[in-house]
Amino acid sequence: MTKESALEWHFRCTGQMKLKTLDMLFQLQLYPIS
Repeated sequence: MTKESALEWHFRCTGQMKLKTLDMLFQLQLYPIS
């Protein structure tokens, strides 16, 4: 793995994690647990 591809993979993974976290927070706001 080159340095560039490792960085690209890292940003892709962290980006997906952020999207999943935002999606979970959004769903929690739509369906609040009473």
